[in-house]
Amino acid sequence: MRELTGEYNGFQYDMSFIPDGEKTICVFAIAYGGEIVDLRSEIFHQLPAGVEGELAIRQAIQDHIDRWAGSAPHP
Repeated sequence: MRELTGEYNGFQYDMSFIPDGEKTICVFAIAYGGEIVDLRSEIFHQLPAGVEGELAIRQAIQDHIDRWAGSAPHP
């Protein structure tokens, strides 16, 4: 299992992911102002190996934050 953390547009995220053959199982928590505002799991198919795969996962999380932040009230 691998873990990554990051920040994007005022949100913080922590994620764990497990490569499993041709798919990667990813679970992440998104926080805003120190409060967890969203928990999510996702399966990614045929991610590139190494840094490119990590960047693809981060981009998916950032896209989710953009969609979520546009529709959810926050402090």
